[in-house]
Amino acid sequence: MTGQSSDQVAAFSELERAAWCADSVAESYTTGWENLTTQSIPSLLQATRVVAGSKVLDVATGPGFAARAAAEAGASMVVGLDFSEAFLSRCREYCRDFQTVSTVCGDAQSFPTSVVEAGPFDAVLCNFGVLHLAQPEKLLENAWAVLTPGGRLAMTCWALPPATAVFDVVLRAVKEHGNPNVSIPEGPPFFQFADPLVAVSKLHAAGFSECSLVQVPQELVVDNAQQVWEMLYQGTARTRALLQAQEVAALEAIRSAIEIELTTKYSTPEGKLNIPMPSAMATGIGRSADDVHEQKAKANIPKWTSASEFADVAHDLQQID
Repeated sequence: MTGQSSDQVAAFSELERAAWCADSVAESYTTGWENLTTQSIPSLLQATRVVAGSKVLDVATGPGFAARAAAEAGASMVVGLDFSEAFLSRCREYCRDFQTVSTVCGDAQSFPTSVVEAGPFDAVLCNFGVLHLAQPEKLLENAWAVLTPGGRLAMTCWALPPATAVFDVVLRAVKEHGNPNVSIPEGPPFFQFADPLVAVSKLHAAGFSECSLVQVPQELVVDNAQQVWEMLYQGTARTRALLQAQEVAALEAIRSAIEIELTTKYSTPEGKLNIPMPSAMATGIGRSADDVHEQKAKANIPKWTSASEFADVAHDLQQID
C-alpha cells in the first residue's frame, strides 16, 4: 500500500480483519469458494516442489485447503498461518486426520515468533491471500526470510478481468447501476499481483530470483447465478464492502444485472453455469546459501548500545594487541 498513511493501512486492515474473523463470512467463503479456489492448489504444490518430507508454511491458510493438500503430498510439517480464528478452527477440522498440520494465529505481514522458529521452510504457499493484505510486500520479505536456501514461494490471486468473468461482470454492473466510489477503506490495487511487471518486480525487490507469473485455468461451476451473488455478498471482504455500501435501489439493480448477464453468457445444456475464473500464480526462489552465510555473519557482528561501550571494548582490544 505504497504512499498510504498509517491510518489508511490500519483502516483497510480492520476491514479485512472484521470480515474474515466473522464466523458467517468464514463459513460462506468455505462453502462457496472451495470448489473454485482449490483448483489452483496442484499448481502451487508443483511450483514449490512439495514432496514427501517437505516443510511447508501456508500463509493465510483460511479453511486449510492448501495445508491439507500439502500434507496429503507427504509434507513432514505444515504450518497454517491466519489471523482469523474462525478460519483456523475450520482448518483444524479439515486437517484433523493429519498430525503433521498445525495452526498459528498471526499476521502474514509480521510472522509470529513461533512461525519463524518452526522454519526454515522448503515451501511457502499463499492461495488467494495476498490481495487481502494492506502491505503485501511485507509478506514477501517474511517469506524470503523463513525459506531454506533454494526454497520456493508460490502465491495466487485473481487474474485480470475480463479473464475473471465474475469480477468483470460485477465491476461493470457497479459502474453502470451503482457507485464504484463509495466510501470504504482503500487498499492496494486488487489485481496488482496479476500484472506480471508488478508481481515480478515486487518479488525481485524482496530478494527472490527466477520469478515468474503464470495464469492457471479455473472454472466456477454453480447451479445458478444467485449462488454467485451469495458468494460475493456473503463470502468476501472488499467486494462485500463495496456492495453493502450501495444504496438499496442501486444494489438491487446491480444484483439483477449480474445475475442476468451470468445466466445469459455462461449457462450450459446441463442447466448449470460454467464461468471462467482463472488465477494468476506468482513464483520465486528464495535465498541462496551465500545469503544465509551473509546473514549469519551480520548476526555475529557486535552491536554497541552506546559510544562509551564501544570505546571500552576498543581499549580492551588495544591492551591485548
